[in-house]
Amino acid sequence: INEQSAPTCLLQDITLQIDGNANVPSLVFADVDNGSSNNCGFTSSITPTVFDCSDIGNNVVNVILTDINNQQLVTNCTTTVTIEDNISPFCLPKDITVSLSGGIYALTAAELDGGSTDNCSVDLSIPPTTFDCMDMGSPVIVTLSATDPSGNTSSCTADVTVMSEAAPVCMTQDITISLDANGQANYVAEDIDNGSSAECGGVTLYATPTTFDCSQIGANTVMLTVT
Repeated sequence: INEQSAPTCLLQDITLQIDGNANVPSLVFADVDNGSSNNCGFTSSITPTVFDCSDIGNNVVNVILTDINNQQLVTNCTTTVTIEDNISPFCLPKDITVSLSGGIYALTAAELDGGSTDNCSVDLSIPPTTFDCMDMGSPVIVTLSATDPSGNTSSCTADVTVMSEAAPVCMTQDITISLDANGQANYVAEDIDNGSSAECGGVTLYATPTTFDCSQIGANTVMLTVT
C-alpha cells in the first residue's frame, strides 16, 4: 500500500499581543491551524515562531506539512500573524529649574524626563516651549507626552522654574559737582549711571561715597553697585 495524498493545509490568520516585557508567546502550529488534514497523519513545522517589538504589524509565517508515511509528500502554505502592542508607555516627569540666556530659554522634552519607560520604546515630546523674563516667579506647568511606536500615548506634567542668573551690566559716567556755600557736595547713584541694566527687569543702584568736602577737591574714584 502506497501513500499518495499530500496533507491538506488549512490555516487561519491570528493576532498576538506583546506583553509588558516586550515578549510574545512562542507560536505553535495549533495557533494557526484551521482544520489541516491528511488521510494517515502528518507532522508540521512553522517559521518564524518568536516575535518581538521589531515585528509589530503583519508577519508572513511559513508552514510545512509532511506526510508521516511518505516524506516526499509535502505541502507548503502561509498565513499572517499580526503583532500588536496595546500597552501605553509609563510617563515619569521631573521638576527642573532653568536659567535664561540672553533673556530666553528653549526647553526640550528630555529635560523633563524622570525615567519614562515602555515595553518597546518611547518617544518624548512637549509643545514648543520657550521661556522669557515674563515666566520668572511661579513655576510653569509643562505637559510631557510619551508615545510608543504603536501610537499608544500617556502624558504627565512637570514644574519648570525660570530664573535669571546673569549678573547685571554696570555702566558709569564721570561727572563734575560743585561744593556749596558750606563746603559740601553730594550726588545720587543715578547721577553716575550710564545705562546699567539687567537681563530681566530693572536694577537697583547704590553708590559710595556720595558726600564730599573741601579736602576732596579734584578727581575722586567712586563705586557704583548694580543689583
